[in-house]
Amino acid sequence: NRARESLATGVGRAIFRCFHEMGQRQLIVVLGMHRCGTSALTGALHVMGGDLPENLLPGSEENTKGYFEPQAIVERNDVILRAMGREWFDVGPTAFTQEDLAVLRAQAAPLAETLASEYGSAALPIIKDPRISVLLPAWKEVTQTLPGGAAFIVAYRHPAAVSKSLGQRNDFTPVHCVALWLHCLLRAEIGTRGLKRAFVNANTLVSDPIAELDRLGRVLDLPLNPDRPEVRRAIAKFIEPELLHPSGATPSVLSALAENVFRQLEVLSQTPDSAEALARLDELRADFDAVAPFMAEALHDLARARGEQLRVNKAAAKWLSRPGKVARNYLAYRLADGFLRLPVPLPSSVQDRVARAAKKRAPADVIRKWTGARAKDSGG
Repeated sequence: NRARESLATGVGRAIFRCFHEMGQRQLIVVLGMHRCGTSALTGALHVMGGDLPENLLPGSEENTKGYFEPQAIVERNDVILRAMGREWFDVGPTAFTQEDLAVLRAQAAPLAETLASEYGSAALPIIKDPRISVLLPAWKEVTQTLPGGAAFIVAYRHPAAVSKSLGQRNDFTPVHCVALWLHCLLRAEIGTRGLKRAFVNANTLVSDPIAELDRLGRVLDLPLNPDRPEVRRAIAKFIEPELLHPSGATPSVLSALAENVFRQLEVLSQTPDSAEALARLDELRADFDAVAPFMAEALHDLARARGEQLRVNKAAAKWLSRPGKVARNYLAYRLADGFLRLPVPLPSSVQDRVARAAKKRAPADVIRKWTGARAKDSGG
């Protein structure tokens, strides 16, 4: 295969270094959509002895226990996405264009360098970043050169639950959330066919973590031993129902398609080689690829606009909690005017301020002060 030969030549020294550093150790790659339980799964694998680099993305209000995503890996994946003219929240057909494949080939060497630098001394390396699910051609070329190989675990969750959770965090529309779920998981599934892989439902993992981790260890031949008392205690302490974010029905025009994909993933989690499920997924992927191009640009633009509004809203929430009468009054007025929407419930004192602001016009000097080039009020 001419493409593979050129890729192998281009990777060169980086692949050799990765090959040398990683040795015979098997790499665990956690795949899945954002808000699909990938953090819970990776954290549980880490508790059981899996290795992560020191520099991880910090936790947040949405994920207080952490994302378990290596900073360098996330940054490298973002570089690849930008080189392809995309961002993490973009959707599109699951098939890669020739231009995309050229970018992925060019990025294989930097990926190998990053992998070797971050995981060189790890005994049981675990790598997790939802972006990998949509960038698998480059990652597969790197991992398939490793003597110990790689095991892929695809975490998934019902699309309605993911849609509600992602919508709350990023203010995406239900259609966008479900389209992103389909794009990510369909690429992860087709990209790992023929490789060492397993599927895990995040809800099943949380409800019975010991059994699920034991199953993954057996299916993928991983050195996991969840039956040890100290491991059981650590897993019980780490995995809590709160790790899964709010669930609920958020119907969209893609809901029926996503529901069918979810059912096939459920089959694959129990029968990995189900020919019927794989054939059905091929049909469903073709349906998604037929409609994805018509929504990609619109969803991208809408997500950027809503993302900017969300940043303004969060900034406003912080300002409302700070001292400074002018700042508070102006923001209260804009809230009452419907200009701002806050993603969190307002304290009763702030609600009262908003109600008062709704009954009167904001003073002209306040409007001038807060729409001018610079605010002089130290508290605003």
